[in-house]
Amino acid sequence: MIKKNPLKAALFMLGWSSFYVCSMTLNKFVSKETPTAIIVFYRILIALIWLSPIIIKNGGLHLLKSKISHLHIIRGILTALTTGCTYYAYRYLPLGTATAIGLAGPLFISLMAVVFLHEKLTIKKLLYIVSGYVGVLIIVKPGAVNLSSDLTLALLAAVAGNLLIAGHVILLKIVSKTDRSLTILFYNTLVPLLCWGLYILTDTTLCHFCYTVPLQDLQFLIGIGFAGLSLQFCYTKAITFEDASFVSPLEYIRIVMAIPLGFFIFNESLNFYVIIGAAVIITSTYSLLRIEKALK
Repeated sequence: MIKKNPLKAALFMLGWSSFYVCSMTLNKFVSKETPTAIIVFYRILIALIWLSPIIIKNGGLHLLKSKISHLHIIRGILTALTTGCTYYAYRYLPLGTATAIGLAGPLFISLMAVVFLHEKLTIKKLLYIVSGYVGVLIIVKPGAVNLSSDLTLALLAAVAGNLLIAGHVILLKIVSKTDRSLTILFYNTLVPLLCWGLYILTDTTLCHFCYTVPLQDLQFLIGIGFAGLSLQFCYTKAITFEDASFVSPLEYIRIVMAIPLGFFIFNESLNFYVIIGAAVIITSTYSLLRIEKALK
């Protein structure tokens, strides 16, 4: 049993936020001609290559031995879907907007915890969950403007990514109680790689892109792979040092990083609706997590 350590958890979440924003920023530099499926596949493949020396040193395929391997596989499939949605959303949405929508993740997690972990749902918790979704609607502004098909799909992908990552985190809470971090990380890299690899094999165009990726894109993909592996490691370690009720609010660090980067690097304007929506989501989520902490 790992001893609780708030400082280590906070430092790992700072690392998670840094690598997360770095990965999504590099993602926006990849040319639009390169399909998102290729970006995700290379991101996971390169992450596995970075991870390979550590895996070999610590037992290789023996790390996959687990009494709950089926949960790791389900979580890996959710990771594959989440990664696809997230990278697509960040390619077409402003960095600050995509990050702000992502802040609603803990709200989905709380709702799923009620369904799958049988946690108690009070009137106050329900109100905060609903108000958090209102914050997402403020950012998305459904029907307020005519959006291109890419932007509409990106917004849907961002929201879907939140829903999928909620299941991902719920399973992480379960598997981290019995299995070591490296086993969790190995499964969560290998299973998504197989999922995306099989998907690409069904499409000849995507197969062609696999070995004709432009050199300028390849350098960004290598960076994305390293950052992607690092953020997984940081989050997995953080949740072993503290409860999710402590870790989740620290995800807000990424909005502090994302909005200035979007402004200075991509010349993205500071959208009033994004700021208001993010404030509503942060307030709702923070209040919700305080209630959960008090109940515990």
